[in-house]
Amino acid sequence: MKQVTRGLIFLLLAGTMSAGASMLQRGTQEILADGLVHFDSPEGTLVSLRLGWGIFVSDFIELGVQGGLRRTDDVAAYSLGGFGEYHFDLGTLFVPYVGAAVSAATVDMDGVGDETAVILGGSSGFKMYLVDNVALTGRAVLEVATEDIYASEKKLKNWDARLELGLRFYY
Repeated sequence: MKQVTRGLIFLLLAGTMSAGASMLQRGTQEILADGLVHFDSPEGTLVSLRLGWGIFVSDFIELGVQGGLRRTDDVAAYSLGGFGEYHFDLGTLFVPYVGAAVSAATVDMDGVGDETAVILGGSSGFKMYLVDNVALTGRAVLEVATEDIYASEKKLKNWDARLELGLRFYY
């Protein structure tokens, strides 16, 4: 029985080895989509979506452009900017990374008016390779804006923290 258990553990560990690291090399391009939907947030239904394109300028270092949409019952925000990520190759299906971003945003707030802001963001997350060129992502995001643009319990603030899920496609 011990041999069977050891064999299964070995197969599981061997199965976690991935060709995903080959997708983190210079010249690889990526299309990303991530975000969240929260139906019962204090601001009503919250939808956040980010789409982007990136290229690995060096092994494990990615630079790209991104566009975003964030909508609650009272606030609609649209952003456009750039991002950078550094990936840590562990030789498994899971690839942790850290990232930074800067964006310009325009925000339409019902009853308050329009605002324009610059957003600085940082993130930390992981990519889990489903196949060689597709990864499921999860990330924690912290953003700080130059204006109070984030709705929070019927008031506005200049920072936001959230968890997002997404997909990445490599070619």
